[in-house]
Amino acid sequence: MSYRFLSYFIMLEFVASAAFAATPKVKGPSALVAEGAACVTGGLVTELKGSAGTTLKEEDDPLKKGASKSKAVTPPGVTPDLVAFNAAEAGIPGGVKFFSGIPIGNQRYEGYCWAWEFNNYVDGISRQQGETQEQTSPDHTGFWHLYAQFFNHEEYFNELRKKVDSGNISKADAIKEVNLMMRLRKGSATRKRAGYEVSQGSNEATALLESKVVGFVPKSLFDHVIKTQKEDTAFQGVLDDLIGEFLSNKSELSTYTTTAADGINDALYSLMVAHLKPFFGGSSAHPPYRPNDTFKVGNKTYTPLTFMTDGLGFKPDGYVEVTMTKENEKLLLQATNELLAEKDPKKAKAIPVGFAIYDQELAEKQGVFADNTLGPPQPKGGHEMMLANIMLIAKGSPDAGTSVGKVGINTWGTGIGIDVDGKPTTVTSEDGFFGFTDPYFPSTTERGEAPSFTFPKAFLSSNPDYASLLHSK
Repeated sequence: MSYRFLSYFIMLEFVASAAFAATPKVKGPSALVAEGAACVTGGLVTELKGSAGTTLKEEDDPLKKGASKSKAVTPPGVTPDLVAFNAAEAGIPGGVKFFSGIPIGNQRYEGYCWAWEFNNYVDGISRQQGETQEQTSPDHTGFWHLYAQFFNHEEYFNELRKKVDSGNISKADAIKEVNLMMRLRKGSATRKRAGYEVSQGSNEATALLESKVVGFVPKSLFDHVIKTQKEDTAFQGVLDDLIGEFLSNKSELSTYTTTAADGINDALYSLMVAHLKPFFGGSSAHPPYRPNDTFKVGNKTYTPLTFMTDGLGFKPDGYVEVTMTKENEKLLLQATNELLAEKDPKKAKAIPVGFAIYDQELAEKQGVFADNTLGPPQPKGGHEMMLANIMLIAKGSPDAGTSVGKVGINTWGTGIGIDVDGKPTTVTSEDGFFGFTDPYFPSTTERGEAPSFTFPKAFLSSNPDYASLLHSK
């Protein structure tokens, strides 16, 4: 099956920052092409598009009807990298323990895959250090990124508003442009062709920065409610209305440039909560947690910031995102292999990766992103996973122990993909992972859609060979 690509707000290009007021303003909007790299939603959602364009209803969801999945299929036209991956053995049986044991999430209609993956990474680090076993809320991360989209872009909205006022573009088309702008992927060749230059978007580098301002809260306290097509449609309508307000009143935009003691603009926060609260935790839930709000986990009281530092033991400044280039790709894959293959469980860490997707349907069928999934000339979307295993040439071969691929933890739910050891399985509780052949990432880099990898700074700085990666852009 081919999952519906989400068309709303949060994906990897429009811009955010940690100190929400500190990001340089973006110069005015430009015409955009339609093939932006939107975050794909996987999940077994209630409306899915089949390969022939048919709509799959809710009853077709394997999770809904309790169906077991079939084994991943190797389709015709396989490439040598896929053959090598399927013949390989897991370098870490069971995956990196503290990460691969985190339950497979299902983002369904939530478009911020990067937040789901980032929060999983933080959860794994916390468990590895013996800290809290709580799962953190990707919806908290997503809400505050959306806040930053509006807070940081007064100039962008004013320029677009002028075009609406002059009749150069209709308000409806302007709203569509904002939605598209919010989902373009950092480093995307599509973005470069559009001529729209922005600074860092909602990738892991930005997530790290934003977490320093807004911290984390437990998922049990703040959970999203967009689970169906109806809710998604309603959310999009409310979001369009909110965008419309920003396009209508220049003086209103100018009021959203100052912050309270916690670094948040009260008026903008109140406006967003008034519009979006039913879709972030539900109407009866606590409003989105501000940095100084308090909550309890067990017998301890935290704010989102103290929960990050004291409860989770996570320090954002200790991590860095590295974008692959033609010059650093070999070194970057070498560092990835070394980190994943670490034997000391206190040192081994998974690696978040953001990447482009071309033929999603084929990747789903075989459970692996390989060179044979690069068919379309333009990416269909961008996505984030967390690498938690390494696939090695099996024992008995002259090249035994050589890396041929990786296995990532996905957020499209169970009933799809492969297991953590890179093998097809009919046991739904063991799947939900996806493979990547080692050539896949350099191949997307060659196309101008470079992947990005997140590492502990201490790991890179401890090896002179990898120190240069700390300064890669």
